Amino acid sequence: AEYLERLKAGRSEDIRMGHTQIGVHRDDINIYIDGLAAKDYASQGQHRSAALVLKLAQAYILSEETLDPPCILLDDVLSELDSARQSFVMNKIKDMQVIITCCDEELFYKNNKDSLLFRISAGRIV
Repeated sequence: AEYLERLKAGRSEDIRMGHTQIGVHRDDINIYIDGLAAKDYASQGQHRSAALVLKLAQAYILSEETLDPPCILLDDVLSELDSARQSFVMNKIKDMQVIITCCDEELFYKNNKDSLLFRISAGRIV
């Protein structure tokens, strides 16, 4: 009820600004790796891994709550991960419906031999 009231109260300002001023999309998440703030010290690969773990956790929670695994969309996640992290990700999503984009077929096949692969060329599935 409080959230709804705050949304109503801020509606004019939200319209003027072109986006909602309050809500969970405005919250920050602080991630620490070995006690250090990821935003200050983590590599790009570590940032990617942290975001991926959060996405996988969300999928697991949704799956438990609804008893129906969600469809997960992952855009080129394998190329920035080392072999161990690639295997970890592919193992965690093996029982879910997942659409993964990738630029390197070998990365995909190395980690997942039983899935379908669709190639897109010039806007067509080939």
